[in-house]
Amino acid sequence: MKKILLFLALCASFTMMAQETEVVKGILPSGLTSSVVDNNATFKFYSNSAAESAQLIFYDAASGEQVGTYDLTGVVEGNNEFVIPCSELPGLNGQDLNWAVKLVGKPITEFTLINNLDDFNYTYSFNTVDNNPESDFFGRIYVGHRPNTADANNGLWIYNPDYTKVNETVINARNDGKTFRSNFRIGIDPEGKVYMPDWGDDPSGVYIFNPAEPDAGFKAFFANPDGTFLDRNSDGLITNADGEAVGGSSPGVAIGGAGANTKLYVYNEDIILNGSGNNVSVYNIGNEDGTIATTWNKAPDVTYAVGALQANTNGNIVVDNAHGGIWVGQIRALNQNTTAVPSLIYINESSEVVYNSGNQADILNGSQGAGFAITPDGNRLVISDGNTKISFYDVTWTDGVPSLSYVDQFTPASGIAMSNGRILQMNFDYAGNLIMSGAKVGIYSVPTEENVTIVPAKKALLVQHVDAAPTHTYTVAGSPAGFFGTVWTPTIEANDMTLNAETGKYEWTSPEATLNAGDNVEFKVVQDHSWDISYGLEGGVPNVVLTAEKAGKYTLTVYFDPQNNNNVTGELTLIEEIVPEYSEFYAVGYFNDWNQTAEGGRIALDEKEAGVYEATLTLEAGQAGEFKVITFNEDGTTKWFGGADENNVGFFLLNSDMLGVDITLTNGANFRPEEAGKYTVQIYEKPVTTGLKAISEPLVMKIVKNSSTGIETVGRDIKSDNAWYNLQGVRFENKPVAPGIYIHNGKKVMVK
Repeated sequence: MKKILLFLALCASFTMMAQETEVVKGILPSGLTSSVVDNNATFKFYSNSAAESAQLIFYDAASGEQVGTYDLTGVVEGNNEFVIPCSELPGLNGQDLNWAVKLVGKPITEFTLINNLDDFNYTYSFNTVDNNPESDFFGRIYVGHRPNTADANNGLWIYNPDYTKVNETVINARNDGKTFRSNFRIGIDPEGKVYMPDWGDDPSGVYIFNPAEPDAGFKAFFANPDGTFLDRNSDGLITNADGEAVGGSSPGVAIGGAGANTKLYVYNEDIILNGSGNNVSVYNIGNEDGTIATTWNKAPDVTYAVGALQANTNGNIVVDNAHGGIWVGQIRALNQNTTAVPSLIYINESSEVVYNSGNQADILNGSQGAGFAITPDGNRLVISDGNTKISFYDVTWTDGVPSLSYVDQFTPASGIAMSNGRILQMNFDYAGNLIMSGAKVGIYSVPTEENVTIVPAKKALLVQHVDAAPTHTYTVAGSPAGFFGTVWTPTIEANDMTLNAETGKYEWTSPEATLNAGDNVEFKVVQDHSWDISYGLEGGVPNVVLTAEKAGKYTLTVYFDPQNNNNVTGELTLIEEIVPEYSEFYAVGYFNDWNQTAEGGRIALDEKEAGVYEATLTLEAGQAGEFKVITFNEDGTTKWFGGADENNVGFFLLNSDMLGVDITLTNGANFRPEEAGKYTVQIYEKPVTTGLKAISEPLVMKIVKNSSTGIETVGRDIKSDNAWYNLQGVRFENKPVAPGIYIHNGKKVMVK
């Protein structure tokens, strides 16, 4: 998201008004925080002015796209707090949102001093401002003070966004034990750390202050990773153990880029190129992981050889992030802006000087104090000119080359500039207010009709839209009764669903109920305990049907999604598997018209040994010979065993490949013999568990085809089992009543 800066709408001409006017600031929110309690979001921020109108703007956290806004009323100068139900925030239920504060202030009609100079009363000052909304110290102003050479009060002062001072005593302790001799123009990195250079020789270098560790003071940047210091000669040149020039005395630093692309620019007096010092060195301080290096013990990554153009040596650097280059200024008195010694130059990313202000001396007559600033878009430049006026210029770009066009100027209030009229450093805050330092620090609002500022909250401060409490009651009804209390009853409050605020779905979980393998559970969701409105599969009419894969105790969880076509889904969760035990098995099929009774000719599988059951079947080939094995559950219902129909042909083929091998029994398809004949069927657990009268699932079946002539026994002696058999090998428990020839105790017997 792009911040809106007030100074981008500067009029082509500004008119100074003689009469006293209202002090109107470039409006700036800061200190943005948010929290959520009981589905109410609290947003807090400080505003430097009362707002004419205000909004919270919300963005999708993943895409960055704007989702919506929420109007705020009554934003005052000072602390503001707004509590908003999460159901009133824009977006979808549970959607992660980033947010920003948009404030609209009164139009600014003239350049107006907006701070009290007595609170910024210095004699020789510099400044920088934290314009990174991700920083813990967004909006802070840092003032470097240099009352005198090697003065004990040389150091740093800090101001809150409301212009109140943070520290009671100057911050100037250095980890090298030295005193700032000539601390000069300061800079700030994206993490909010302040960089202060020393132009003196003995204490030369760049020193970093971390506001998160204020008691630690300043730490030397030109140092080894272990914190030990580099060598320094009498001129201030700093070198490493290999004798490489690393840094030196400096009147100004600036930081550009962000993350891994962060760069520190240092106006280096002591690094000599082409016979000249006062060149600009570049240090790539961004690490690959996005953090920023805090020490440096090698040569700069590159040094711009501009020393021949810097005869004054009192230089200032301003980074243009929008165009990738830097502006370099130096002190030039009235009418001393020449091509040989220009007030300003612009260096592009290719290290080329593509602009020299000496070529525009007709509109820029000097640069008293070398104080200047640019807007973040790089299209407006302000400078303290040769007449000590604060002059504004439009910057136009042609193939990466800038050109200035004069806009307007004003005279700063008495006491801001030094006695010689110099302004040493300038910066714009996030709202476009101009901060200038010479002696005292003055802050000016800049004329604009659109006094609008949008400040994003930290990305970590996520909020979510949460749907309001439901206006309808949703209840699950279905069968069997074990899950629902009674079957298909819409009025049971125990079956009412609960809204999950994170997913936006309604949920309900049943008590435990017992299912056999293959049992179905069917259900729907009804609205307001009535069948007038109900939702089934995919929000439609059909019931949702789930099937138990195993026998056991289950819970049923049902989900209803009103945001997705009222879709109803569910899942069965197996809590405890119940493994049934069986002690009798029977074969039924086309040979007895699938009759499950003893009288109907079912064939019993006898227990040949503990846990092993066996029978001989005479079967036709094909469908006419299809059969299954059955047993009976405790409740008297029939349990069917067949084969897995993996090819979806409607039967399990008993061909030569399937004979003599273990076949896992399932609630599957009929067994179909490929050839007619007699078959011995054997059922047992795998592995066979001996010594048990009953066996339990999983069961396997082994089937073999017997000789094609006569009646054979396989694994048992039919001569002495006292059973009756017909000539097809069908076994009867008692003497058959139907006339015919039977086998009894190994002999043929005629029954009349």
